[in-house]
Amino acid sequence: MNNIQKEFFEKIEKMNLVKYARETTNDYGIELSMPEVRHVAKCMQDMAMRYAGNCGYGHFVNSLHREDFMKAFLYADNTNVRALPIYMHFIYNEVPISLRNKKS
Repeated sequence: MNNIQKEFFEKIEKMNLVKYARETTNDYGIELSMPEVRHVAKCMQDMAMRYAGNCGYGHFVNSLHREDFMKAFLYADNTNVRALPIYMHFIYNEVPISLRNKKS
């Protein structure tokens, strides 16, 4: 793990991803139940792990990592289809550009 990955992962570990997901759903007017918000937060945690260099995540998280939103849509469950704007918000506002450009 390089320094940028390490700093990003440490930042994510300190964040309350459930609160982040809930606030973002409100910002976008997306209606999600609390279990669905926790599901979205877990996926964001998986995304952070993927950006930190860990492999072994499913097609949905890997598609988000590659910013292939068409494939992410195809792999998404009902909750994640509605939550795609939340993931896009997370990627573009929280993930460092240098990690986003690394498509491995």
